[in-house]
Amino acid sequence: MEHKVLRVATILGVPGFALAVMYLLLRSFGFSFATIDPLMSGAIAIVFLLIVGGITSFALHLWRPQRPSTTDMSFAESNKPSSAANYVQLGYDLRYISTLQTFMPEKASKSELDIKTLARSLNLKVHGMQRGDELVSYYFDQIGLPLRRDAFNLGFFLAQIEVGRMIASAAADNSETLELITSGMTQATRNLREKLQGFGASDLLHGFPTQPTEAQVGELKSEIKNRLREVEV
Repeated sequence: MEHKVLRVATILGVPGFALAVMYLLLRSFGFSFATIDPLMSGAIAIVFLLIVGGITSFALHLWRPQRPSTTDMSFAESNKPSSAANYVQLGYDLRYISTLQTFMPEKASKSELDIKTLARSLNLKVHGMQRGDELVSYYFDQIGLPLRRDAFNLGFFLAQIEVGRMIASAAADNSETLELITSGMTQATRNLREKLQGFGASDLLHGFPTQPTEAQVGELKSEIKNRLREVEV
């Protein structure tokens, strides 16, 4: 009998199952349903179903899975989450801010929120801001696929060139520092060319100067991202 009642009640979902449980509990305590008017019994059952249904609906609403924020949604709409271009941007942002934290902290203006939003869109675990290479390593370690790491490194080397340009400009009167920074930028450009060859886009570096301006670095980054936007990694 109990199984039949429960099977019938489950048709009404959680409220119906709750009503059946209450009915069986009352009956087990010897409650006499015959003392209640049938119409009143029906009304009580309906009110009970509505109350339990309301509680269930509220609970489902309260503990429902979190939807992406407006920022995440807009990012996902404009960039495919698995696009190589997104890993380029992540590598650039992380190297940019971590390097500036060390050498030019007053210019490290890239916010933690921007990096976290980008990381979430790539299904990476976000983390509080760290200093230097720890920040880069934390995210890089989560990127397992070789092509994703190559795209990440493209942004990494681009940021090295941009930050190198900024430091070189600030150290224009120090020949030793300038020489060291210029050498680092040259090596970063070589590394960038090597990674671009893997994506068949090394032609983007044609005519790229050894001492680029901010606009030239920005243009190169845009060209690389546009070229790789449709590359699934």
